Amino acid sequence: MTAPADLIEEMTDLTGLLAIVLAGPDADTAIDGIYRVVLEIQARLDLLKETLKCT
Repeated sequence: MTAPADLIEEMTDLTGLLAIVLAGPDADTAIDGIYRVVLEIQARLDLLKETLKCT
């Protein structure tokens, strides 16, 4: 089981990456990358939710 603190750190890193992608000169061409990062964040949020339910 992944520790909640580790999941939060991963989500923090991913949101930082998302901010960088969105700040780019042409965010429209980065839609696929943005979508993938958001899906990764959602997956970690789901895992965090399940982890906290078990404690």
